Amino acid sequence: MKALPLTGLRVLDLSRHLPGPYVTAALADLGATVVKIEEKEIGDPTRGMAPAVSDGSDSALHAWLNRGKRSVALDLKSREGIAIVKAMAAKSDVLVESFRPGVMHRLGLDAARLRRKTPKLLFVSLSGYGATGPRSRRATHDLNIMGEVGLLSGGASMSPGLAADTAAGLLTLVAILAKLKDHGRRGYKGGVIDLSIMDGALALISAPLVRSLSAPDVEHDELWGTHACYRTYDCADGQRIALGALEPQFWRSICEALGFPDHVRTQWSRKKQGEMSADLERVFRSKARAEWLALLEPLDACVTPVQNLTEVLADPQIRARHAFAPQKTARGTFLSPTFLPAITGRKRPRAPRHGEHTRDVLRSLGLSKARIDTLRETGVIQ
Repeated sequence: MKALPLTGLRVLDLSRHLPGPYVTAALADLGATVVKIEEKEIGDPTRGMAPAVSDGSDSALHAWLNRGKRSVALDLKSREGIAIVKAMAAKSDVLVESFRPGVMHRLGLDAARLRRKTPKLLFVSLSGYGATGPRSRRATHDLNIMGEVGLLSGGASMSPGLAADTAAGLLTLVAILAKLKDHGRRGYKGGVIDLSIMDGALALISAPLVRSLSAPDVEHDELWGTHACYRTYDCADGQRIALGALEPQFWRSICEALGFPDHVRTQWSRKKQGEMSADLERVFRSKARAEWLALLEPLDACVTPVQNLTEVLADPQIRARHAFAPQKTARGTFLSPTFLPAITGRKRPRAPRHGEHTRDVLRSLGLSKARIDTLRETGVIQ
């Protein structure tokens, strides 16, 4: 079997929750050896998040985000624990951390100190707001960031997809892969990457922002649910459909099918949006979603169902793209979302048990069995 692109790369993972582990899971999928540092007592908080996989061996979210990694459980508040992390960093190519800015410095694990000993280390920080700015050390979550960058300004109350977190993870992954293009070549010096969840969210709203930056006094709202041709509508059965008829030919097809030929020529009239939306709202409420889809889908005019997650899992287009694949657990397998299936199309290994590899990793650092036993007895490791 052909080796994966990042085979041989050593990654030290000090991140938790979603954005950082999403990055390191992708690196593991691509062949990197990822060692995850976890708190000695409870480990990554996602271990306790419901639901569990079908065999009960792990949280589904943790199993997905930490597939193929190795787990070391230790006390980062102890001097010995910090020394172990420093020794591991010295043998790593990439370090990923997701603490608030300043925490790694207080621990003595900041980029300047670690890279002084290991200049080729790529030190990656992924925090809420990044290392600079007035809110850099504040707590935040995906929902807060989505609101702050304008992603909720179109009327949405929230997104269940943790879109800002995931976008930040993808942005960080791109940055890491770009830096690694020279890895192994003469003169490679590693570096420092400082990215944030806010950066990821801003990437998602780039199109509206560039229009506003160019013409701040002009309303650019046709993609925000203010126009009848581009929004969702409720149907008679409480289900919804999404209408994305931006192109004139699509809008014409919809208007004619719904019995509103006069609306064709006023597609972009701001004065007419309220009237047109009210007409479409009234008509769409007259039939169930399935009836409307049967009538409108043949037009190929960008009319689709607003699906719940059960429908997403059964969607034939999504399944045809191999969006879900078997992943190992302690006692079986479960389906989880894939990552780059064309590159990593193989059954993925399970996530590690809490502290499963602590002893093995410490032995690889040259610690004796007696020393490891002492670290455990003194509470430094699990």
